[in-house]
Amino acid sequence: MGIRQALRVSAFTALFWSFSGLLLAAPAKHALLIGISDYTDSGLSSLPGSENDIQAVRQLLEQRLGFPKENIELLLNKDATHSAVVTAFQELSARVQQDDLVYIHYSGYGSNMPDLNGDEASGQDKTWVTFGARSDRSTALDSDDQNNVNLNGFDLLDDEIDHWLAPAYAKAAQLVFLTDTAHWGTVSRGDKAPQQRAAANDSRMHPLGMQSFEAADRSKAVFVSATQPEGSAYEYQPFDRSFGLFTWHWLQSLASATPDTSWRDLLLQTQIRIKTDVAWHQSPSISGNLDSAILNGELPAPSARLSVTSVNGDQVSLDSGKLAGLTPGSTVTLASADPGDSRIEITETNLFAAKGVVTNGHFSPGDALILSERSYPQPVLRVFVSADKQADANSDVIASIRDAAASVPGIQLDEDQQRADLVLYYSRIDEALGAQVRKQGIAANLTASLPDTDPQGTPRLFFLNADETEAATGLTWNGSADNRVELEQLKASLERIRDSYHLHSLAGSTADDSSVDLNITHLRRDDGCTPAADQRCQEFAFGRFLVDEPRSAPDAEAKRYQPGDVLAFGVANSSSQARYVYLLSSSPDGDIKLIYPTPEMTAAENRIDAQTELDQLPIAFQLDRSGTESIKMIASTEPIDRAFFEPTTHLAGSESAVPNNALERLLAYNRDPSSDQKSLQLPVADIAWNTANIDLTVAASGDMTGVRSRGADTGAQPAYVRVRVFFGSNRNYDPHADEPGELFGNDRGTLRLGSLWVSIPANHEPGKLETPSLLSLMGEDPTEHVMLQSVDLLDKEAFVSQLSDAASQLPDRRMLLYIHGYNNSFEEAARRSAQIAYDLSVENVHYVPLLFTWPSGDSIIPTQYTRAWTNKEWAVSDLVQFLELAVLETGIDNVHVLAHSMGTNLFSSASLVMAGREQDADIRFGEVVLAAPDIDAETFYRLLLPRLQTLAERTTVYMASQDVALHVSKVVHSGYRRLGDSSDSPLILQGVDVVDVSELNTSDMGHAYYAAIRELLSDIGSTLRGITPDLRRLSSQETEQQLKYWSFQKAE
Repeated sequence: MGIRQALRVSAFTALFWSFSGLLLAAPAKHALLIGISDYTDSGLSSLPGSENDIQAVRQLLEQRLGFPKENIELLLNKDATHSAVVTAFQELSARVQQDDLVYIHYSGYGSNMPDLNGDEASGQDKTWVTFGARSDRSTALDSDDQNNVNLNGFDLLDDEIDHWLAPAYAKAAQLVFLTDTAHWGTVSRGDKAPQQRAAANDSRMHPLGMQSFEAADRSKAVFVSATQPEGSAYEYQPFDRSFGLFTWHWLQSLASATPDTSWRDLLLQTQIRIKTDVAWHQSPSISGNLDSAILNGELPAPSARLSVTSVNGDQVSLDSGKLAGLTPGSTVTLASADPGDSRIEITETNLFAAKGVVTNGHFSPGDALILSERSYPQPVLRVFVSADKQADANSDVIASIRDAAASVPGIQLDEDQQRADLVLYYSRIDEALGAQVRKQGIAANLTASLPDTDPQGTPRLFFLNADETEAATGLTWNGSADNRVELEQLKASLERIRDSYHLHSLAGSTADDSSVDLNITHLRRDDGCTPAADQRCQEFAFGRFLVDEPRSAPDAEAKRYQPGDVLAFGVANSSSQARYVYLLSSSPDGDIKLIYPTPEMTAAENRIDAQTELDQLPIAFQLDRSGTESIKMIASTEPIDRAFFEPTTHLAGSESAVPNNALERLLAYNRDPSSDQKSLQLPVADIAWNTANIDLTVAASGDMTGVRSRGADTGAQPAYVRVRVFFGSNRNYDPHADEPGELFGNDRGTLRLGSLWVSIPANHEPGKLETPSLLSLMGEDPTEHVMLQSVDLLDKEAFVSQLSDAASQLPDRRMLLYIHGYNNSFEEAARRSAQIAYDLSVENVHYVPLLFTWPSGDSIIPTQYTRAWTNKEWAVSDLVQFLELAVLETGIDNVHVLAHSMGTNLFSSASLVMAGREQDADIRFGEVVLAAPDIDAETFYRLLLPRLQTLAERTTVYMASQDVALHVSKVVHSGYRRLGDSSDSPLILQGVDVVDVSELNTSDMGHAYYAAIRELLSDIGSTLRGITPDLRRLSSQETEQQLKYWSFQKAE
């Protein structure tokens, strides 16, 4: 049994319930439960846990929460088509009466589609992938005048859901809407990682996408999601059946809820369970009326008793099971008798029932029982060993790694990655990209979990969680036949990781016990701050720091930290008993240290009296290395000998480490991996404790300015880098704007020049514009988000001078001009320009980013498109003036261009002007890249291309067949083909490199692929460096007329 199975049992309380005699509450209770496991018709992998989720939720609603069976509607697999779900929503809304209670649950794939009605700030509509969706590949453009497309072939839009549920929102006293799905995710290197519930985006135009839906009043609703807006949601196998990871732990919390438990409290309890059970990165979220009581308090209080349902000789069946925390080996006794007089040992459990054998006394059906001893299986760290297929042909290396891992006490090799607690992954990494660069390109919303592989790269052994997120600092392998040094390092690392996992997985004696809460205050080192100028600045004996407000554990985890930062802690004991508080840290390498109480404190000084809050404990903990620093809090009703928190090797021979209570016995048992004892039975009423895990991401300190290589490691990686972008804009200017992103609007203005700074986090994924979630209350953080930090206006002389100086710092004075397309704000254009230049920088090739930004509209509705098209034509003269300053006045002749969509039309038109003017005769460009060009194809070929070729060394056009935005543009422009649309066949142009990206183009609306998909970014980077298509990872293709173009290989 793995660690998460062995240790999670301590999370469960002895709360059992009797399912007989439940009285229906006054308000009617209604439920709609939707689960889809079979996605064969949609071309997606099946999700076996979805159907199990729904059956378990149904049973809990009936047996525990008082929902009448006739009021629970199930839609499973083929019964959950798009139209069937809509009908179910309509019928539910009609059935619900005033002040009724409603519970809705969906388990299945989630995804995104282009937001066509402009009601989503993200530009995307979230969707459910209903049964049979995507099996019909028709598009909205194929529909008739009445939009009669088969909706069952399309996902269900979030706009639709709100629309059909509006009457239920209005009438219900409380409506709870839970989704165990995800809209973003990662893709594992193989097929062995835990399966995720996010499907690749559907880039087709949705038939209902342009429809406007009236906003519903959702003030009485509670929305619970299995993950954060851009997080992952996993399938999970706690025994021989799969469930949603979130649903499984949510049901356990819901099973033990009391009438005064709020939805916020319930989510917190679920988070504690998840973090204790698995080392996976899944963080659920909640919004709406979250402080209201569960079902407005209309649920029975849980009972501490369970009952016998049948007796057959010495074999007994019980009415409670895994969801109530029963484990094989536990002991239950008659509630009315001395525990020694009547005993049943649990032998088998399922979700809602258990079986046992009578070891003493007699039992009859209906007997009331209580749990007297809980069984804790021996903890084992399950390890899965894997290697990249291209990493190394030497199987002896992998065999030696397996043998070394198996020799460590407490380690057990497992052949199933989904069951593993730790993955040892051997690979050769691409040094030019760095160990932490993640490959993107499977889909716009799906990124690969592991670094790119280079067969000639440095061998490395990664320590990963089962979901392929980093668990600990990996090891560099020498790649030779003699790996004795590395193998000894591996064993030592595994011992530390094993002990760290034991500590992290220790749960409370009752999982719903959050009697002691921990908060964290972040002190960020800033010796340049002054207390007089900034009230956050405080001076201590060890330096000056910016002091943050105290944050709860989940909010503290959302921040990013740097080595040198200091943490202060506060605690609040809301229970009726005093608690002894212990804080331990586990470093990125697995080293464990007791940080509170301090060595000089007595055993009683860490006691927190009942109903007492301490704003600050007398400790300050400094973060001293990058990686994940875990803080473990344990709060117990009895003091714990500190020796039990020492590393395993320190316990050997320690006479003081004699356990005196159940928690000390459990700590000693968990930390003795060589024990022959297969399980440990502990009395339930001996001692109470609760725990919390806080995992903090610590990025390396430092700051860099400008675009720098992410190649060979030259020291500690900064928490973020700052990229300077020189810009010209003819948008309207507001000198009174509060934020830098609001300085320039979406109306016409005069040409202004300047430079701006954009921060890019160290954990940035190429192609992604990291942005705070719409549900986040924490705002932007440069260590986490691509962030426009400042804007400085410059006069012409200063602009030319500073741009020249910046280019002169690069050996080849290379600049990259970016011209955005339709529907880009000033802030978005600034962030995208910096991101592109940063992502395209490789060792020895850097760019000074140059941006021209124009009033391109602020939504994707027809009137805005027409307005932007007119502004594009108006902006031509300003772009010409800007280029004359940036190229002619600076004397820089190494300027490359990347233009997108309508921006390609703007640049081509400016080229037409410059090519015909004597004053611009010296303007020349290097590589010109036109991505998804929104240009009339024939006009470009006959008029624009001949002039452009006199200015550019080479021109490359990237096009795609499923570019929905260009399909719409074609309709707007009277059916004339757009240059970037290859749906009829790629348009081959003499003297132009044409690259068809259709096999990779899975971005939103199929239009923004140029900056969002890793393979395309890499190919554009090669193009800008002058590498011809025949030397890139492209396939040569020919049309029927034997004209050559290039394409990507179909994604696997």
